[in-house]
Amino acid sequence: MSPVVRERILSGVQDAVILGSGFETACEAIGMSPRRLQRWRTRAEDRRQGGLRTCGQKLSEPEKDAIVEAFHKPQYADLPIRAAWVKMLDDGICMCSPATVFRVLEERNAKARLTVRRARPQRRPPVLEAQAINQVWTWDITYLPSPVRGAYFYLYTIQDLFSRRIVGWTVEASEDGNLAKDLFDRILSERIEFPEKLRVHADNGSPMRSKSLTGLFANLKVRCTHGRPRVSDDNAFIESWFSVLKGRASFPDFFADIEQARRYIASVVAWYNGEHMHSRLDYLTPQQMDLGEGHQIQKRRNEVIQKAWAERPCRFGTKRMRLRVPQSVKLTFHETVSYA
Repeated sequence: MSPVVRERILSGVQDAVILGSGFETACEAIGMSPRRLQRWRTRAEDRRQGGLRTCGQKLSEPEKDAIVEAFHKPQYADLPIRAAWVKMLDDGICMCSPATVFRVLEERNAKARLTVRRARPQRRPPVLEAQAINQVWTWDITYLPSPVRGAYFYLYTIQDLFSRRIVGWTVEASEDGNLAKDLFDRILSERIEFPEKLRVHADNGSPMRSKSLTGLFANLKVRCTHGRPRVSDDNAFIESWFSVLKGRASFPDFFADIEQARRYIASVVAWYNGEHMHSRLDYLTPQQMDLGEGHQIQKRRNEVIQKAWAERPCRFGTKRMRLRVPQSVKLTFHETVSYA
């Protein structure tokens, strides 16, 4: 600001004070800081060195338009922001960081595209840990609504803790330990070579502690554990799968018969294993984890990030983003370990 303009501002404020206005009130009226005017009074010259610096990371308006348009494309619109960002990496696209996407969409009033992020569960000391597939399985039974009020079909599900893959399931008309035993007998023969190295975790339901199932585990030397009664957090991973299943828009009000229920569950399990990018697996699918493809996929994604960083290093700052494959998964619960 030139010295002439400064003198005019100081003179105007001084006149306002003489006429009865307060100094700070006069400064507020012209949108100036009182501290700045006080500094002008003590020294007229501007002792600041250099001019305003431009921000190299600042996005231009056309770039912001391109980000909004990209994240509203049909192939990305139905995914959460971070999942859509990773999907773009698979397609060879890296426009900015996920945090920048959130900021731009907020700025452009595109809040409908933003998704609600769930709070992380409270950390507790680990009890079971899986560092590879087929080390820890969790399983449970959930209700599926039928046409008759008070009557249900029952979904038995076995999930691998490390990969989150649904390794076995069945829909039956009743809760029965013998049905659970038949399911485990089939899945164990298909996937497990050394059953004594497997750990199976479940809740405290009567099918989980039935003599037929615990007898099978005892014969195969499979170690089993149980969570507390009526505490879903003790078997959180399988409950998360049930939440995904029943939270889908396509989940019906009821199933007309058991065959319809089985067809529907088969389609959802195929989607969950083969297409669902799991946020806790750094957006790998359970099938990719189960087949050991995670390292190659994350390597390709990181190469896309590295290429974008090399082209415009000022866009992404100094902190490098790197997608990884989880090295272990821990299951926490509060119950004494028991052996079948």
